[in-house]
Amino acid sequence: ANAYIVLAQLYQATNRASLAIPNYQRALELNPRNVEALYDFASLLDEQNRPLEALLVYQRLLNLANSIYIAEDILSDAQIRTDELTPEICAIQ
Repeated sequence: ANAYIVLAQLYQATNRASLAIPNYQRALELNPRNVEALYDFASLLDEQNRPLEALLVYQRLLNLANSIYIAEDILSDAQIRTDELTPEICAIQ
């Protein structure tokens, strides 16, 4: 997926959006959770005056960010609880 992102970014940087778009799409087919590809692709669609498509990609990015945030929250809680339980378990043994 990374090779497609680099290629898409190269096309985007050289004002060849029509070639960048399919490369972002392929990168996201291979890794739909790639934050960089989602953001760059949404930005490109936005620049190309394709607001509906850009909105859909931005929404995918936000949904992913929300799930990552929730996961980080859960992991943080799990770490806190692990730290709390460890001494208790050691005391019992």
